[in-house]
Amino acid sequence: MYDRGVVARAGAGGFVGRTSELASLHDALAAALAGRGRLVLLVGEPGIGKTRLAEEIAARARDSVVFSREFLGLMTSVHHGPSLRVYFAVFGALMMLTAATLVAARLELGVFNNVVMLGIAVTKATLVVLFFMHVRYGPRLVQTVAVAGFAWLAILVAFVLADYFTRAAVLGGDVV
Repeated sequence: MYDRGVVARAGAGGFVGRTSELASLHDALAAALAGRGRLVLLVGEPGIGKTRLAEEIAARARDSVVFSREFLGLMTSVHHGPSLRVYFAVFGALMMLTAATLVAARLELGVFNNVVMLGIAVTKATLVVLFFMHVRYGPRLVQTVAVAGFAWLAILVAFVLADYFTRAAVLGGDVV
């Protein structure tokens, strides 16, 4: 009734079935290695083996020099994000920070109004990026891209401020 060899291989972590899908993925991998990459999507009903199929092609691709450890980690890692408790806690913190923004807007803090408002805004943005955009729980590559994005933003802000503060020296007169 059962092929004992197939059952033994499957029980030992072997890959059984899905030969046509695996062949298509293998062809896509070969095309990518030849410089003709394309997008491949694994779609289907829950529980039909999409993750296992992706793990299998990733295991077969590990020998190629094209794939880095970070990329393969993205392909094969199972996302373990925060629990609902964490989401609700972060949401509560965002609501409290929004209330703090309203209170700070009514206070007369002089030159510190902008500092307080920017501090609250940066705190809220950090919470959104870390938890709702899953940077805190993501792979190292996602964290690196997020940090690089903020570094690029800092460079752009520095150029704008440099332009603003040097206009008086170049054009003469007061800085507007």
